[in-house]
Amino acid sequence: MGDLDGRVAIVTGAGGGLGRAYALELARRGAKVVVNDLGGSRDGTGASDAADKVVEEIRAAGGEAIAWVEPGLVHGYLRARHGVTRARQSFARIMGAIAALAEGRLPDAPSP
Repeated sequence: MGDLDGRVAIVTGAGGGLGRAYALELARRGAKVVVNDLGGSRDGTGASDAADKVVEEIRAAGGEAIAWVEPGLVHGYLRARHGVTRARQSFARIMGAIAALAEGRLPDAPSP
């Protein structure tokens, strides 16, 4: 039982770096995680299976996660709304949402 059981976290940029660290930590603490990452390079080109790999890591450790990789969506409000809809469809019920951005707002966050 973790302190985030029953909660859902949507983590953008979770295919690597700080986003990955946050996604893994949230899952370890009991959250169901929506892993969002297109896996492209810093200039926005290309794609990879980075999100899928993080989902596999979370599931292998006993957590619940889905990948949310849909290029071409409008940024901002519509994209966020789509991510929440995807989480609801996958996890049936969202009891709470956690903003897990790389801004140091998550207590006891792992070091990158």
